[in-house]
Amino acid sequence: MLLSQTRTTLLTTTRLTRTHLTIRYLTTAPNMTFMNSMASMGGMNPKKEGDISSVFVSLSGAEAKPLPTRFADVKRTLIAGHEEAVSASWERLLKKLAVENPKVKKLGPSIIPSVEFKDIEKGVNEDLLRDIKKTGVVVVRGVVPEKEARGYKDEVEEYLAITVPVA
Repeated sequence: MLLSQTRTTLLTTTRLTRTHLTIRYLTTAPNMTFMNSMASMGGMNPKKEGDISSVFVSLSGAEAKPLPTRFADVKRTLIAGHEEAVSASWERLLKKLAVENPKVKKLGPSIIPSVEFKDIEKGVNEDLLRDIKKTGVVVVRGVVPEKEARGYKDEVEEYLAITVPVA
């Protein structure tokens, strides 16, 4: 099923379906398919697959450039009169990180809760809800059938091969 056809299905359905979840994620604006939204990214520089270092200077090895002074001014304005509360909050955060970081290191990716879509339809148990609230994230599996997901991936790869220049 093409994305535009899937979007039409979304607009005509009233219950939460696999298609609905897919399109809510893939569609970025009204009357805009995923491919159309990708067109706006044509000038982007391609990044290495799976490499997050381009987002965080501390991971890239590049020299960190100081931020403009307006950022320090905004921080001073926000903190003014609340210095003790901000300091106490920072101390609480450091204590919590001292407890949580070893858990994250030990559990790795499994620290993020995951659930099958079909199980959500049946109702989510309290343990999973607690884990979702604690981590603030959940991986929902089985939303899109594998064949359909591969089709989307192939479409995106074809589109990128045509429109995004390779460095």
